[in-house]
Amino acid sequence: MHKENRMKLKFNKDGKFKILLFGDIHETADYATSPNFKDMRKLMNAALDEYKPDLCVLLGDNCDDDVLANKGPEEFRKMLIAVCEPIINRNIPYALILGNHEHDYKLEDEIVAIYQNTYGCITRNEEPGITGNANWKDIIYSSDGETPRFCLWFIDSNN
Repeated sequence: MHKENRMKLKFNKDGKFKILLFGDIHETADYATSPNFKDMRKLMNAALDEYKPDLCVLLGDNCDDDVLANKGPEEFRKMLIAVCEPIINRNIPYALILGNHEHDYKLEDEIVAIYQNTYGCITRNEEPGITGNANWKDIIYSSDGETPRFCLWFIDSNN
């Protein structure tokens, strides 16, 4: 999602902000027919329904970058959207932190760009001079959206 269209993070009227983490999803090219994918979706839907987060963070190793390297960006994007569909359908902003497998093919810039141009993703790369990709921070504002209250830091730990 382009920076100017990003969803603004803010505390709810009760002063709370819930973050739900998903890590090591490891979807592969056969996700559409994979029993693991179906189980992952059930778990993701159940967690989203139970916790009703204000932000989801994907902790890396979500979509096999072999798909990007060998089938191209459009196939990778389709897989990403399939993985994130429960989050996207609920209009919940989400962020990506790169895992070690996002570095396998040295396509980190492409991976981050695909995420950035997917609805609801607030990931960006504010510090390209720092080692790694998608190193950035975001502010959680007061419930009225006016006053900065908390800062989240997202840092690529590299491979």
